[in-house]
Order: sequence, then C-alpha cells, then structure tokens
Amino acid sequence: MKSKLYPISCSGHTRDVEVIQEKIWLRFPHFLLGGGVSTALHWSAMAGLVASGISGIWASSVGAAVGALTNYWLQKGYVFRCTKTHERLVFFYLASVAGSWTANLMLLWIFYKWVGINIAYAQVATTSMVCLMNFQVQRRVFS
Repeated sequence: MKSKLYPISCSGHTRDVEVIQEKIWLRFPHFLLGGGVSTALHWSAMAGLVASGISGIWASSVGAAVGALTNYWLQKGYVFRCTKTHERLVFFYLASVAGSWTANLMLLWIFYKWVGINIAYAQVATTSMVCLMNFQVQRRVFS
C-alpha cells in the first residue's frame, strides 16, 4: 500500500502498519490548525452577518459554508497534500461534512438532553469526539 502522502510501502507486517499509523498521526496538528482557521472564519462571517442585521440562522448557515469551503482547501492542500482532482473529492468531502454535522447533532443531543450534561461541557465533549472522527474520515477522503 503506497500513497503520495506517505510514500512507504506496506507489506502487511505489524511493524509496517505501526510506522504508517505514526506518520498519519503526525498530520494531526496540521488538521487541528486547518480546522481552527476554518472555524474562526465561520464564526467571523457569522458575527459580521449578524451585526449587519441578518438573522442568526442564516448567518450561521453562510458561516458554515464559508468554514466548509475553507476547510476543504486547507485539508486538500495543507493538511493531507492531496493531488486528486476536485471532481473525485468534492462528493466525498460533502458527504463527510454531512456526516460530521449529523454526528455533532446526535452526540450533542445525547450528552445534553439524554445524559443531562451542561450545554457548554456537552459541546466540548461532542466537538472532541467529532474532531477525532473527522480526522479519520478526512484522511481517507484526501489520501
């Protein structure tokens, strides 16, 4: 198994798989930085639109689109250095965004409504879990 991001071949031996896993997790700080930039742009766009009189729901929706578009470019070019064409990636990326949104909604509901955790703590726990899930999904989309 050989990819452009991690140009080592994997014979299937346990040690080779461990080396590949170590190299994959070296990208995680880049993933967090890309996600942080995307989130900051989402919140900035949302705040600017709310300040200009747009309703919070629409402002958040536009902000989410700005964040998702920014995140796509950062994941493709900076985090995973993917050379696949956009035509091959966009559908899978959008599906991963939809899955991430759904997972966020479900986990937040479970923590907040079902378990009864304070909303702020519930969102921190949810975001942490969804972040790890997103890393595993995005590395497959972009590699």
